[in-house]
Amino acid sequence: MKRMTFICLVLVTACSESQEFDKLENAWTVSWTIGEEEVTGDLVLFDNNYAQLKVAGRPNSLLIKEPEGVNFRWEMNNNELTLKRLDNDIELKYEILKKSKDYMELSFANEITVKLFRR
Repeated sequence: MKRMTFICLVLVTACSESQEFDKLENAWTVSWTIGEEEVTGDLVLFDNNYAQLKVAGRPNSLLIKEPEGVNFRWEMNNNELTLKRLDNDIELKYEILKKSKDYMELSFANEITVKLFRR
């Protein structure tokens, strides 16, 4: 019995480590607006609190200059969505202004408006 428990534990651990982004929580189309500029991308939040963000940047952008794909660890409460980059541990905190099942409006540093639409 101990051997069977150990085998199951090893399999569960191996599967969870190799498939950290396997369970989809929800996918969003995202737009960031600062002044007259708007940049769009896709954000997927997984139920294990990992997230993947893909953004098509522009060379003259104030927000994002190059196409970028970034992995995050995310947390959300009633007031804030926090994304912590996995590659450099930079934490981005977004204030939640509006929230419904299919839409969220966020603010970053009171200058950038972020709108998320559920796909």
